[in-house]
Amino acid sequence: MSDQNELRLMIRRFQEDIQARENELNAKKEKLTVLLNALGILENEGTVPQEKIPFDSLDKGASVSDKYAGKSLNESILDILENRHGIAVTSKEIYNDLMANGYTSGSKDKYRDVLVGLNRITKKGKISQTKEGNLRKYTIVHDTLVIKEGE
Repeated sequence: MSDQNELRLMIRRFQEDIQARENELNAKKEKLTVLLNALGILENEGTVPQEKIPFDSLDKGASVSDKYAGKSLNESILDILENRHGIAVTSKEIYNDLMANGYTSGSKDKYRDVLVGLNRITKKGKISQTKEGNLRKYTIVHDTLVIKEGE
């Protein structure tokens, strides 16, 4: 019996160690996302004021801007897609944009929330979804105004 208990203890220690390392890795991935998004903004828009890129506070999960701070998920997703001007983007790109621009929620799995949000907005007909290979891409749907002659 003591051999089983020792094995269980070892298993639990390994599981705890793995979980701690996964948490550390996820934190580093979030920091990398902030840096990659900052670089993307610099490349796309020319320059970003240095105070908008909080390199010194990356340990706090900082973002490049606060554009989506306090905004709803759906509102933020629609804004991202509107600003892409018809270019289809993946859910991961939307997630990265949200995180880099100050979106917050109490959820433990914000990426899952983005997927759910995209599904809901798609069902409402506000965005469209296409599949390119294994990737689903999203674009905003614009209402078209038809003007008949003589009106």
